Amino acid sequence: MKIRKQKVKNIVNIAFLLICLLLYSILVFVKSNYSNVSCEELFFHLKVPLTGSNTGFVQSYLTQSGSLLFYGIIVIILVIIYQRTLYNRKIVFKIFTQKKDNKKTREIVIKNDFKRLYLVSIAIFAVLIVLLAHQVKFFDYIKKSLRKTQIYEHEYVDPAKVTLTFPEQKRNLIYIYLESMESTYADLPSSVSNKSNLIPKLEELAMNNTSFSDTDKLGGAYQTSNVGWTMGGIFAQSSGLPLKLPIDGNGLQFYDSFMPGATTLGDILNKEDYNQEFIMGSIKEFGGREKFLTEHGSYEIYDITSAKKLKKLPDDYYVWWGYEDSKLFDFAKEEVEKLSQIDLPFNFQLITTNTHFEEGYLEDNCPIITNNKYANSVICSDQQVYDFVAWIQQQPFYENTTIVLAGDHLLMGEYLYKNKVPLSNRRVYNVFINSAVTTENKNNRVFTTLDMFPTTLASLGVEIEGDRLGLGTNLFSDQQTLPEKMGKEKFDLELASSSKFYDKNILYDKK
Repeated sequence: MKIRKQKVKNIVNIAFLLICLLLYSILVFVKSNYSNVSCEELFFHLKVPLTGSNTGFVQSYLTQSGSLLFYGIIVIILVIIYQRTLYNRKIVFKIFTQKKDNKKTREIVIKNDFKRLYLVSIAIFAVLIVLLAHQVKFFDYIKKSLRKTQIYEHEYVDPAKVTLTFPEQKRNLIYIYLESMESTYADLPSSVSNKSNLIPKLEELAMNNTSFSDTDKLGGAYQTSNVGWTMGGIFAQSSGLPLKLPIDGNGLQFYDSFMPGATTLGDILNKEDYNQEFIMGSIKEFGGREKFLTEHGSYEIYDITSAKKLKKLPDDYYVWWGYEDSKLFDFAKEEVEKLSQIDLPFNFQLITTNTHFEEGYLEDNCPIITNNKYANSVICSDQQVYDFVAWIQQQPFYENTTIVLAGDHLLMGEYLYKNKVPLSNRRVYNVFINSAVTTENKNNRVFTTLDMFPTTLASLGVEIEGDRLGLGTNLFSDQQTLPEKMGKEKFDLELASSSKFYDKNILYDKK
């Protein structure tokens, strides 16, 4: 019985050591590739459908961590052999002391058994858990979640209760979400890339049109809490609100609807009889996108499944997250031409994927210019987006069409920056092309992606009572944004805090 008991303990000890090794390898991988992935994003994706997610990160993890796991297992085996060889033996350390003529010998006896190893592995496990939690800012997340905010009671403007006056001839909207696109890519230090400007074409579009900036040069929006992933970015720019789920709540698939209390861009344009379509190269169900788009605007969704049904792609076709951006833009041209032939205004939206983490996707026809894989994917995307915009500008419907280009969020990992550019210095890209209104007040602004919501409506020539919607401000107006009024750190803290108003009036069905 004693031997069997000891065997069980040995197995538990070994399992703990292996778990510690696994945790350490995950910590190293997350730190290198997902340095600014937030706890909010992790909780969100644990609660919504992950259908269609790219599993390439598993391969990347195995590639990057394979040698660490291999040598770690060898070390564990050697430790086990050492322990088994000296099991139940005593290690004696002799310490000699002398006081005048009196010599004494003291012995320190250490019993060498698996119990000591067990205690060491428990300690290592605890340390790694704390480090991993610190990496994803778990403790900061809990602290802020326990804090209460009144920002919605004081500052939230319900779009359903605001007078919106559309022009007599309603303008079309083409809204392009650019995956992980930062204005920061236009001015990289030499220690990051041998090419300092990865987005010369997007910079040209920004300089020749209306692009809001936090500086007097190319800049962009600050990224706040609860918007730093694709669905969070889309929701923020469509509603002027962060996408926040309670830590103890159910997943969105269990709710009757997706944020039923929010009034979004899609809701407003649908009420104004816009034809609405969203095209993506991935699977529409991922991250709750289908539920959001169908319930907030009745968008027609064109994804990889749609492309296969229409025989645009073989049934077994699948690369990266679905299909690559070159095909996305080809399909988008066909779809927007169809919409332009209908005697109704249209809201056509799409999202790119080639610059998604990790390290991006480089198509065969994309040039290899730098020694960084992700940088090359950005350079290629820069040209693809520019060419698509140029095509739109040549179409007869362009005269009455506003184009908005916006990054959905900041890049999540450090595979481009290599810790050379602080997160606080990075901004989300934006530009408004052929807007119905202009402004001289576009530089040195403190704004976030939440402000894109009312600003997009204003770019269509819509007059907004009070120039504010949700927590966003129309940047074409003279109104200060909330982070300009209260400070961006204070504003971000309020967004990260819990709110009974948000839960009752936006998150859950009020019925």
